[in-house]
Amino acid sequence: MSNPSPETSGVPQGPAPSHQGFPQPAPTAWQPPQSAWPAQTGWPSQQTAPQASQPGFVEAPAPPQALTGAAPVAPPPRPRRWAARLVGGAAVVALGLGSGAGGAYLVTSHGTSSAVTTVTRVVQGSTSAPDWAATAAAVIPSTVSIEVTSRSGSGEGSGVIWDTAGHIVTNNHVVAALGSSAVFTVRLADGRTLPATVVATDPAHDLAVLRLTTPPADLTPIPLGDDTSLRVGDPVMAVGNPLGLSETVTTGIVSALARDVPTSESARGATQTTTSAIQVSAPINPGNSGGALVDAEGRLVGINFSIAALSANSGSIGIGFAIPVTEVSAVVSGLIVASR
Repeated sequence: MSNPSPETSGVPQGPAPSHQGFPQPAPTAWQPPQSAWPAQTGWPSQQTAPQASQPGFVEAPAPPQALTGAAPVAPPPRPRRWAARLVGGAAVVALGLGSGAGGAYLVTSHGTSSAVTTVTRVVQGSTSAPDWAATAAAVIPSTVSIEVTSRSGSGEGSGVIWDTAGHIVTNNHVVAALGSSAVFTVRLADGRTLPATVVATDPAHDLAVLRLTTPPADLTPIPLGDDTSLRVGDPVMAVGNPLGLSETVTTGIVSALARDVPTSESARGATQTTTSAIQVSAPINPGNSGGALVDAEGRLVGINFSIAALSANSGSIGIGFAIPVTEVSAVVSGLIVASR
């Protein structure tokens, strides 16, 4: 939806080693160096300067060297850790993958080898790229924009048409953002706006089902694909309502599979729920929550729900996550049956 913390620690400097015949300097407490980087809007007030390393890399600082008569050596500043964020606009929630229950994604750097390596040439099965214009034309009529309003504010999200009975699938954090008194309006791709009500929600899987109060007869349900056949490198398209810009499409590839990403925050000691998410490079931004992730043939393979972010105010950095359609289908079918 469109309205959607690292720590620095000083390593104390120990006393210099004793050498007979030389005067000993007084123990000195190490002070962090003053950053030469200019202040940037939206960065945490105590944020250290960003490093050239990739987000998600966490490097342990080297201990300062204790040298007689020399100034203490400061450890290098830590790169910022990324955290998964829901992208539903009014409910932009930072989920602490950098610390706490979620842990951090750590990447260990190994030394390079002097051995000669053989490069395997990748042979493409086809030189033609997907016809994304045809894919978009087929998928957009099956996607919707969701407007949420209440006395406390408003927000926007995305959804997909599930069946001809008027069921709309989206994220739980889209419908729950503004409380139980929220009013929902669904905008179809042709511009029609229709009122909708909440049928059921599943916060643990971050899924929800709305139903149009007067579903038109010409609804186009989205065709379902098979996420189990996805491979890293497969092309995908995200369709949704980022920043209130309805019917926006972005493309990329499946950049990883089976990522353990939180779908709900831990609260009062409860265990944080995660899903084995599809990771994609297609840009996903606030408002894309609940929208479709489709393959090149226009079949639904996932529901977009979160992004990796470097700070609470950052948008897409090219790492987004979707709930696999196999999981979506099982949960949604159960919610619809239970609501009858």
